[in-house]
Amino acid sequence: MSNPRNGGLLIISRTFPPFTVGSAILMANLFNSYKADMQALACWQYEAKQDPAFKSPCETHYLKFPLPIMQRVYDRLQHRFIGWNKIYIKRKMLRIKPSCVFLVYPSAPFLVAAYQVCKELRIPYVLQMHDLWEENYEQKHPIGILSKKWEAKIFRDAEHRFSMTSIQQVHYQNKYNLEVEILPHTIGPERIKEVQNRLKANASKNQSSKCPTIVYTGNISHKMNLDAMQQFVAMVDSLPTNYRVKMFVSFNVQQCKDLNIYNSRIDYDWLPIEEVQDQMRSADVLFLPLSFKNAAMDEVKTVYATKTLDYLVSGTPILVFSPADSFHTVSAKADGWGLVVDHDSPEAIAAGIHKLVEDKNLAQSIVGAAVKEAERRSASKYADQLLEIVNHI
Repeated sequence: MSNPRNGGLLIISRTFPPFTVGSAILMANLFNSYKADMQALACWQYEAKQDPAFKSPCETHYLKFPLPIMQRVYDRLQHRFIGWNKIYIKRKMLRIKPSCVFLVYPSAPFLVAAYQVCKELRIPYVLQMHDLWEENYEQKHPIGILSKKWEAKIFRDAEHRFSMTSIQQVHYQNKYNLEVEILPHTIGPERIKEVQNRLKANASKNQSSKCPTIVYTGNISHKMNLDAMQQFVAMVDSLPTNYRVKMFVSFNVQQCKDLNIYNSRIDYDWLPIEEVQDQMRSADVLFLPLSFKNAAMDEVKTVYATKTLDYLVSGTPILVFSPADSFHTVSAKADGWGLVVDHDSPEAIAAGIHKLVEDKNLAQSIVGAAVKEAERRSASKYADQLLEIVNHI
């Protein structure tokens, strides 16, 4: 079947709004600024946190099982449901008739099925890698086996390939000897304007708080930041008693205890996106960790955490706790949008927090640099670039 090229762009991403997970937030940020016809295919996720106010940027079709138990089986055995995914995606693509498909990793079984349908229907696609694939799994793991069979093919057959960071870009260019462009994490221009207006109105924090508050928000992952969060929690008791620490995570208190990230001085909660953003704006320090050990270190080196976007436009200084060769550390040091702690110890974290709380000139400098970093990541700029690419395919 030839491509009729009349259905606009079709985004295929396993996660999409209203689910408040990383890839869904990235897609919403980018495509809220996309000025052309588009639709999306995604999977419903019963157990993922969702926010009714977190709206999809376009008409979205969800692969949804009638019972949560069926969804749990699907989630645990995704690699065995590629055929199911393919049937669903093909049926939708035949109805939508997209002119181009935007494929997203990190869901390998959904990506592989979408790739197979694109090839069968001869519909061109572009590929965006939110994370590394092959490097994050052992060779015998089902997703690792998929990577060996499919990753190179999906890269080579793409019309355009997008990475999230310059380090990830170099990684894949060296791996496949193919051109890889950067389509980074982006943030909506309205949010950039909002923080600019607050800073112009002198609404930034310029007086010492009687009860300095340190906030962490986002996922906690064994591969990406668990050991760093354990160091953070170990540091808490060394803080003065007037300091407050808040963690907005999807885990409950018992899960945090099981992971050795519980301290009675920490307030644990989960809130809708807008309420968490309010907490970020009222905090004194935002903690941005990546793993130093026992993790997927290639991923740590190349990744850019989704929460960073909200941090950049919060008006609150950021403490970056990550290895020296990670993109987080390299970028924050180069552009000044965070105070970097690249020594793996609770004492180093505490020293960084004290520095940001006590040195208001440093804090304000970091906030200003963070806004400039957000401006470089304006979604409208990159959505326009993507539209131009799609129009020329």
